[in-house]
Amino acid sequence: MTEFNNGSLKGGFGFQDQGTRKTTNPDGTVSTVSYSALRTANFDGNGAHTGKGFVSIDGQEVGYSVTGTYKVNNDGTFSLDATQSYEDGRPSQPYKQFGVVIRGGNEILVIQTTDGKNQSGKYQSQTDY
Repeated sequence: MTEFNNGSLKGGFGFQDQGTRKTTNPDGTVSTVSYSALRTANFDGNGAHTGKGFVSIDGQEVGYSVTGTYKVNNDGTFSLDATQSYEDGRPSQPYKQFGVVIRGGNEILVIQTTDGKNQSGKYQSQTDY
């Protein structure tokens, strides 16, 4: 059995996810809207993570960046704590992902169920796919 650690993820990845999230409307009501994102993802091999890309929330696209930390357990399970910062000035949002590292560290399958967000996606190595 392969053993994993933070060093199992190092270098550039592409990231894509989709799902739904709850948003508060101007009248105070809450709606569930579609969400999709794609971005770069850089893992430093020591637990730090950064990225930049584009997100569509209910059909409105905006650029965003991500900073955070990650942990890879020896069984290949993965967790990420990060913050999304949007280019249009909307408030930054913290989030958490859980996943599984596969293909020898070249891909990560993830889910996110943080505060009204229900998304799934994957990271793929930019060089070893």
